[in-house]
Amino acid sequence: MKTLAIIADTLIGTEPDATVEPGHQVLVVANTPTGQALAGLLAPDRPVNDWDQFIRIPHDQEVDRRLIWLVDLFAHIRFTAPELLQLRLIE
Repeated sequence: MKTLAIIADTLIGTEPDATVEPGHQVLVVANTPTGQALAGLLAPDRPVNDWDQFIRIPHDQEVDRRLIWLVDLFAHIRFTAPELLQLRLIE
C-alpha cells in the first residue's frame, strides 16, 4: 500500500486493483470515524465492516466524480470565505 496522507489519525492510501487491468487503483482508508465519513462521501452504497482495519474503495468514475466535487467544494469555500479555511492553493 502507498500512503498518501494521514489526516485526523486516519491513513489514506492506494493499492493496485488486481480485479482490473494494470494501472487501476483502490483507495484505502483506515476504518476510523473520519475514514468512515470519507468512505461515505465517496462510495455511500459500499458496506463497511466494523472488524476490517481498512475500507477499500474501488476508484471508478463515480468515485472520481465525487473526489473532483470535494476538491472543487473546498476551493470554493477557500475563495468565498477565506477566514473559515486555511487552505493554500498556491505557495
